[in-house]
Order: sequence, then C-alpha cells, then structure tokens
Amino acid sequence: MSLEDISRKVNGKGYFPPDLCKKLHLGLWADPRRHFAVLTGISGSGKTLLARSYAEAITGEDPTGKDSKKSCIAAVQPGWTDPSYLLGYANPLQKDSFEYGPILKLLLHADKNPESPHVAILDEMNLSHPEQYMAPLLSAMETGGSIEIHGRGETFDNVPQSVLYPNNLVLIGTVNMDETTHGLVDKILDRAFTLEFWEVDVDKWPGWESSNLPAEETEFVKKILKELMKALKDARLHFGYRVIEEIVAFLTLRLKDWPKWSLTDALDAVIYAKVLPKLRGDDSKRVREALSDCKKVLQTHGLSRSAKKVKELSDDLEATGSARFWR
Repeated sequence: MSLEDISRKVNGKGYFPPDLCKKLHLGLWADPRRHFAVLTGISGSGKTLLARSYAEAITGEDPTGKDSKKSCIAAVQPGWTDPSYLLGYANPLQKDSFEYGPILKLLLHADKNPESPHVAILDEMNLSHPEQYMAPLLSAMETGGSIEIHGRGETFDNVPQSVLYPNNLVLIGTVNMDETTHGLVDKILDRAFTLEFWEVDVDKWPGWESSNLPAEETEFVKKILKELMKALKDARLHFGYRVIEEIVAFLTLRLKDWPKWSLTDALDAVIYAKVLPKLRGDDSKRVREALSDCKKVLQTHGLSRSAKKVKELSDDLEATGSARFWR
C-alpha cells in the first residue's frame, strides 16, 4: 500500500493536518527495526484517533476489535512498575498458568508473521514510567536481541521464554502532559519519533456537518469557541476536539429536554463545566493575558457566570502567583 493510500484512509477517519499521517509513517519506518512513535499534546486533540486510524490502515484491523491479531490498544494504568503489566506473568495461584499481558498475543503473532506489520498502541503511556514497564522492549529494540517474557524454561503454558524483537512491530504511544502523568526520559525520547498535537481548528471539527443545532446557533457557538481558542492558545490552555464535541452534544440535548433554556445560558453552563476547569498556571505574561482575553470574550457574549469565574482566577494569579479552578 502506498503512502498516499495510507494517508487517504487515515484522513478519512477524522480531521488531521494533511501531512501529519505522512510524517508519522516516515518517522516510524525510517529505521529498519525501531518503529516507535510518541504522540503528545493537548487532551482530546486526536492523538489516539490518529494512532488507531493508522493501525487500521496498515494492518486492515481495528485495534479495538476483539478478533484483531495484528493491532491492539493497551490502556496504560498508574502503577505499572515492571514489564509483567505489558507482557504478562505466571499466575502464582494457578499452577502452569500464564496470564497474558495486553500486547503479548500481538507480539507472538508478529514473530510468526514477519511479512505483515503489527501495531501496538500504548494509550496514555506516561500514566506510569514507560522506561520501567517497557524495559525489555526498549533494550531489544535497540540491539535486535530477544524480549524476555518469563523465566520458567523454554516454554510455559505454551508461551515461549523469549521472542526475538520483531522487525515488523510498530509501537505508538500517546502522551498527555499534566500533574497526573510522568515526563518522558531520554531512554524513551532517543528511540521514539515525536509528534506534537497542539493545533485545534474549530471550523475543521467534522461533527459540525452532522450536528442537529440550528444554523444560527451553530454559527454563534463556533464564533465563541474560536474566540476562546484564540485567547487561550498561546498559554496552551486551549481545548481539543473532544471538548467541542461534548459542548455541542450538551447544547443539542437541551433543545430536546429543556427547550426553554436560552442558548446563552446553556453555553455559559457548559463552558464553565468543560473549558474552565483546565485553566491553571503560575504567574507569567502568557497566563495573565490568556485569562484576561478569555474574560473579555465571555463578557462580550454575555456568559456572565463563566466570566466571573475567570476573573476569580485572574485575581488569584495576581494575589498568590498561581491560579487553579479547584481551590
């Protein structure tokens, strides 16, 4: 399959900048063995969607499907401290039983089918330290050696002790950077091709075409969201496509269940609930200007409750040098 075909399939799954898929593909396959990428940026900007769409394009399988053999997605959890969380372990409570980790079946299938690309997605990979739970993969990726799965002899419960690192294995990790996650160490960054996701274009959200909001309401909502995006973007306090989707869904449901509620009041409520909680930062020119510009947008359009909250954040920033929605 050509790169143009792959890009066409990926871009058909959602909105991405035209060259993003091509950059990902070249970054993954430039090295003959080290096919590893990290997608980082704002939450809800399409990182996981790009990874899933790319996996499906090159393997022909949805990584979320139960019967997928050549692609999978592992939702990384806090507390993954060693490779057993990713590869699996011998069950201490059941003799001769091995508990498969989320990528082991794919890893073994890749070893037996070297002509086909296999993709493992590590979603929110920095909720734990990836250099710990990925240690044998990172080492084998670098040397071309074997990935040790267990130490119970050549085979255990039909699982081999180790497997040679497959040259057809693609690893794609998604990363959010906030206070609940860990930074990435050089051991990861030296091996990975990194793509950032910070660009969010309100007009390009694909859900507008299928939205049930009246045309006038749609244009009003778009206008406010674009102005908020512009106000918050330089401080990287802006929001992703997921938030846009949730705002539109909220406003649409109100038409059915509470039609007397005005658009302005409903929009005020949902922006307060979905956009403002992520406004936070220490005192800096960018944060001060972002909060000031955000407040002006909200006041201009009559979103008074949200404007009042942003003013409180600005006051906190001036008084204490820090602003947090939750205090």
